[in-house]
Amino acid sequence: MSLRHCCVPECDDRSSRRCIFPTNDKLRSIWIKRVGCEQLVTKLEVRRIFICSRHFHKACFKKNGTLLRNSLPTKDLPGFQGAASIENSLYREGIPSAEGRAATPLNNQDGIRMAESNTILTHTSPLECDIPGPSHEYVATVPGSKDILSSPLNATYTPPTYELRTPQKIEDGILDSASTAFTCTNSTSAAVPRVRRLNLKGLQVATQQMHSSHRAQILFEGVKKSKNILHRQQVRKHKQLSDVKFNHLLSALMQNLKNVNGIERKCILAKNRNKKLIPRGRKFSLEEKIFALSIYKQCGKSYRYLSDAFGLPSRKTLVKVLQHIPFHTGINNRLFQHLKVRVSKLTLLDRHCVLMFDEIALQPGLQYNYILDCVDGFVDLGGADRRPKFADHALVFLLKGIRKQWKQPICFTFCEGTTQTADLIDLIKSVVRKVRETGLSIVATVSDQGATNAAAIRSLIQDTQRQCVRKGVDNGYQGYLVDEMEIVHLFDIPHLFRGIRNGLLKDDLHFVEDGVSKVGSWDHLVKLYQIERNRGHYSLIYKLTDEHVLASKLKKMSVKHCTEVFSRTVACAMQFRAVASTGLNQSSDHYLDPKATDTAHLFLFLDELFDSLNGSQIPVYPRKPLRGVVTRKSRHVSFWVSVALPLLKSMSFSNSTVTPSIKNLVFTLRGFLYIWNHLRGKNFRYFNPRSFHKSPLEYLFSCIRSHDATNTRPNCSEFMSSAKSLLINGFVSSHCLGDNCEPDDSVRVLANFKSFVETRSVPLSTEHFQVPIATYSTPEALVCNNPLDFATPYLAGVVAKKFSPQVACSNCRKIMESLADDPHNILIKHREYIMREGPSSLFTSTKFFAAYRHIANVIFFLIPKFITSYGIRKKIIDHLRTEVDIGYVFCAEHHEENTYLMYKVCTNVILFSYVSKVNRILCRRDFRHRDDDEVTRLAFSKFSTKRGY
Repeated sequence: MSLRHCCVPECDDRSSRRCIFPTNDKLRSIWIKRVGCEQLVTKLEVRRIFICSRHFHKACFKKNGTLLRNSLPTKDLPGFQGAASIENSLYREGIPSAEGRAATPLNNQDGIRMAESNTILTHTSPLECDIPGPSHEYVATVPGSKDILSSPLNATYTPPTYELRTPQKIEDGILDSASTAFTCTNSTSAAVPRVRRLNLKGLQVATQQMHSSHRAQILFEGVKKSKNILHRQQVRKHKQLSDVKFNHLLSALMQNLKNVNGIERKCILAKNRNKKLIPRGRKFSLEEKIFALSIYKQCGKSYRYLSDAFGLPSRKTLVKVLQHIPFHTGINNRLFQHLKVRVSKLTLLDRHCVLMFDEIALQPGLQYNYILDCVDGFVDLGGADRRPKFADHALVFLLKGIRKQWKQPICFTFCEGTTQTADLIDLIKSVVRKVRETGLSIVATVSDQGATNAAAIRSLIQDTQRQCVRKGVDNGYQGYLVDEMEIVHLFDIPHLFRGIRNGLLKDDLHFVEDGVSKVGSWDHLVKLYQIERNRGHYSLIYKLTDEHVLASKLKKMSVKHCTEVFSRTVACAMQFRAVASTGLNQSSDHYLDPKATDTAHLFLFLDELFDSLNGSQIPVYPRKPLRGVVTRKSRHVSFWVSVALPLLKSMSFSNSTVTPSIKNLVFTLRGFLYIWNHLRGKNFRYFNPRSFHKSPLEYLFSCIRSHDATNTRPNCSEFMSSAKSLLINGFVSSHCLGDNCEPDDSVRVLANFKSFVETRSVPLSTEHFQVPIATYSTPEALVCNNPLDFATPYLAGVVAKKFSPQVACSNCRKIMESLADDPHNILIKHREYIMREGPSSLFTSTKFFAAYRHIANVIFFLIPKFITSYGIRKKIIDHLRTEVDIGYVFCAEHHEENTYLMYKVCTNVILFSYVSKVNRILCRRDFRHRDDDEVTRLAFSKFSTKRGY
């Protein structure tokens, strides 16, 4: 027998509520006797025996279903044959009837000795007892409630008087207006009743049960009303006191927040403002959303943790902020309009800037952009110039101030490998013209020395030369002309030095210094590193590691490791070790070839040249004066003209095809001299050489790669999302760990981006739809009927389930749906055998399945034709409405409405699935669909080229 079963013999109830036996000894003995479970009690503990609620009268339960303390079982019991009445269901000896039920003496068959006298008085308070049932009763006369409330606290208490009345007297008696009569019952031995405090609940119950007079009821209502008024006054005072305390704390908090950062102060106030609101009712300002977005893009896991602690906006809210930004490839007119407003507030000198561009590697992949109705991931040069090639790089253009340190990304495009020379030339001209319309003056362009970049600059310079020849004037320009205005091109200084280092790894560098031919070799550095590494605790070149020196471990892309090698410290250590080795034997462990002094002179020259081209500190270092800015009195110009240019012109590697870095460095150094003469004529007192480095671009790329923790190879869609976030939050910090540049302390020119963000994304301009789209007729071979195709019917059921709730016509639904016994619904029937949250597919009719199959074949045929165009979904739906007729699926009244709805749902489902299929091919997870169409073949070709298949 289970311990949770009812202990009443022959009771088979298994659903009712179980009750435990009472702790009162007398009450428990009555329960045991009525139930007839004496033998069971001896075997088990009383607390392990239960009785079901069906054996109790309904008066034994409270409103919430809890059993009263003085309840007795009366129904279907072997040890109790009495009636299941209220009198037999409640135990009254010594237990007050607080629930307000009729109090009657217990039945004699329970073995309780009844009082022989008809006069019974209990120990219950006169204010809480019930109306008894005997023939004679004691009546207590209690002072009126008004007198009790109005009497002073130190008044002498007068106990109530008791008068013996018969039931006839009680019925005929009239309660005095200043007193209330209460009847009481007593056990066999009369006892003096106790007087308890005034209980309004008990007073109300007693008054109702005794049918008190009208004046007594008025008195009771007055007391109750006074108590409610007093309670409301107390609540109001507590609220006022809490408001005063809160205002005091808030004023103290605001006083303490004066020294806190603006963003932090707003977040604290937002937390205090939204603490009592539900998540859907919280309000956030635009600055708070932008700050939350910057945290979310850094690490989503950390953002979810902080959201619980600080009540940050939800992910859906942040996504909506990004969707409101008009952001696309090519020239962004909204961005330039806002930039023009901001530029109008700058001074003329602060408007001089540098245009720099570079490419970042991306992961090939497609993503359907529902907002712009296009597929991201193809080569996109802006406007309607989209090509059926998978993009794996992004070209970014950025403006950087020369005098005032501001920066602003302005344009980006997607390309495969690298941007073609002709396309790059057109982009440079378009961006320069658009920037000039804002009022900015572009002094120079900066890029790395990639083959495409160098070819584009050479072509622009040659065009300038041809213009001068046509006009019959001498070409005195250092740069190239765009709309009759000159722009000087510079190659990025850190990357030029990195190229020289990489060339020195392969071959010796010959140069002439003070008329003496010298040779610099990387082997001298390797030998010096081996000597100093074996010296023990101290070393002359303590900063150098294997990643700086050894070719097998060298970080060739790191500019930091390059400049730490070309330093005064390494040059002095090498020269000292070479001079000290003149008296040593070549077999000595500390011997260094004396020719290493030439390499030391080369490193010392490169250190001074890099300082002169990387100066940014207005306070000049006494030991390194070339690290400062360029002024009229500084040594920069004399060093460049008399020392750097002659020495660089004499440099050459043994193999002339090693690197073009030396030639490009000479070209860039001449550009710096030309720019300084130009700026000095514009009343510039100084200029910062570091303003012409690509550090802001490198930092931007590092921030994009650091989004979502370590997304080192984002795809096109992820790149645009990260770029949006960085565009509106100002790159969060001034430096990103792991980036390939020095800390960038410049600020954005668009310091206030509120109006730009609040501008909702508008439809694309007409230039995005300039390419005419040919109309395609559906081949007859697409309309096929394969009886062994079970996947298509299953997807038809998925589509039907998606838009079935939107179909209001019951007749249309009947035409769409069918029974599970149809042959084409076999797969749905087998897959949906577990119905937990409802099936994911509907059992479709033969008509609906045939219509979906025809629509799907047409969409799969059209997607490769329209996949590189904007408005792809709209074009597919328009083609379906023109070429495909499925009027037999729906009723005549709702034919047009439901047909359009089906076209839209089918296009969405198939478009997303098609993009996923192509991504699986690009990610090397699917080889089945490589020959389906042009796009899948192109994806497999991209994958095969990368893998070398």
